[in-house]
Amino acid sequence: MTATGLGLILSQGLELTALANIYQAPWFFMSAIVGMLLIGIFFIIGLSTQRAGIAVTTIASKMSVVIPMVFSMLYFRETVTLLKGGGIVLGLTALVLIVAKKKDTDTDPRYLFLPLTLFTGAGLLDALLKLTQQNYILDGNPAAFTGISFFFAFVTGLCVCLIQKIPVRTFFRPEILLSGLVLGTVNFGSIYFLIRTLDRGAFDASILFGLNSIGIVCLSIFLAAALFREKLSRANWTGVALAVLSILTFTQT
Repeated sequence: MTATGLGLILSQGLELTALANIYQAPWFFMSAIVGMLLIGIFFIIGLSTQRAGIAVTTIASKMSVVIPMVFSMLYFRETVTLLKGGGIVLGLTALVLIVAKKKDTDTDPRYLFLPLTLFTGAGLLDALLKLTQQNYILDGNPAAFTGISFFFAFVTGLCVCLIQKIPVRTFFRPEILLSGLVLGTVNFGSIYFLIRTLDRGAFDASILFGLNSIGIVCLSIFLAAALFREKLSRANWTGVALAVLSILTFTQT
């Protein structure tokens, strides 16, 4: 609901009369699909971490960037140069090395379908965002689309909670409300600004998705090292170096 509220507040010229007829927007159906995917992926990440293991779940979520990159190149017929191809290979290699762990004894092969589902779902989500930005957000108002997408995520999550008979008072615990406000704001921004950046057209979509994923992983690993004193292996540092090289390659394409 935090993300929904932000979307409505930031929507340009969205009055109450327009809000009542928002179901007529060309992107409305796509926002329903994106919203259900958002909350579904959130649940799958939790299940996959518990059942299949942290390492394989992390790799699956990060490597899902392959799907929107390939989709953008094929569907939108983006030019594939040798430099661009090299940057993509470097970036994907960097992602694998950065999230690699020395020991991975928590992987349960019986539940490998969960990270596979996560890989497919997360990749499909990014591909749908690009498709929607290109073909459906014709009014140049990504805030409304993002907000309504999170509204569908809220409704879907609420239905799951009701089915699981989670007590209503659980929603009003201070730590739940605070984390919801923070995560809602951050998650709204992650999609809103991604769509805005796609609108700018400074980079091909395939390159932008690569830069976005590499940037998230690099920031995450540096924060883990700084805040939680997590030690980085030689493979992790090699991945960081390749990530920097990949970013430099992308900016030259």
